[in-house]
Amino acid sequence: MIDYRDLDDEPSDNGGAEIPQYSAAGPNRLPANAPFERIDELQNVLDVTPAQVRQLRPYLTVHNPDGKIAVLEASVATLRLIPGGARLADQIPALKAAAQTERQNEGQSDAVERLLGDAAKFVTVESEPKAFTVRVEAERGGSRRAVDFVLTASRAPDALYFVTDRIERRPGR
Repeated sequence: MIDYRDLDDEPSDNGGAEIPQYSAAGPNRLPANAPFERIDELQNVLDVTPAQVRQLRPYLTVHNPDGKIAVLEASVATLRLIPGGARLADQIPALKAAAQTERQNEGQSDAVERLLGDAAKFVTVESEPKAFTVRVEAERGGSRRAVDFVLTASRAPDALYFVTDRIERRPGR
């Protein structure tokens, strides 16, 4: 997955794939060499099937510009999957207290960094959401339609949010 979206043409050491490997897999198969824009793009990665993407969809997002897990909101199971996460999962109460102190003092806290330990490069203590899903449902003439819009917080001064995804849904799901 890393090689599918990274900008270089060198396969990563863990069995990655770049242009030669994608070309060998079939015509018109190339890595995007760009960040994922939609979760469904994962099925374009070598050896990832549409069924796997459907199964993983509820747990994935492409609307995380920092690429970090919100440690105070993540499940223990999620935290245990990252390096240093098993220890971190046990530190959540202390981490919440340290993050609260940091917010009150409006500054960096050594306690937060110390508690994050090895997991610091994979997680953040920020708790404000950067993306929201808004569902619009309509009914007309006995026909129902539902669409989710993913709004991502903007850094631009002239826009609060950008619509970054539109997902057709079955009503009631």
